[in-house]
Amino acid sequence: MIEKILTRIYLSRWVTLSASCFIQLSAGLSYTYGVIAPTLKERFNFRETEIAAIGSAFNLGGYIALPAGFACDSLVNYKRYGPKVVIWTGCLLLFLGYFGIYSCVIGVIPPTFWRVFLFALVAGNFSTWLDT
Repeated sequence: MIEKILTRIYLSRWVTLSASCFIQLSAGLSYTYGVIAPTLKERFNFRETEIAAIGSAFNLGGYIALPAGFACDSLVNYKRYGPKVVIWTGCLLLFLGYFGIYSCVIGVIPPTFWRVFLFALVAGNFSTWLDT
């Protein structure tokens, strides 16, 4: 019985470590905008000012941290589920933002400047949910 409990604790620590490493690796994705900016400019025929505005949207999304802070503070009494809700919200925003940009690149969603700007804003906001 005790071996089973110790094995479960041991495995859950490895799962927690692996998930934490993955989260921190994905938290730096907004810094890679310089890598994807030439592709966006070429694929969408955006002007340089529009590309700069999309890059600023990634940064602006990172500055909008109040919703993440309020959610974390309101869920502080729910120790078992509170942090998980905040982390999963951040993961959902990560997926929506970058998948939206990817969908625009491959042509599933018509790429307008404001649509890509909104996806960049959402993608930039996910890091506040993961770092809270």
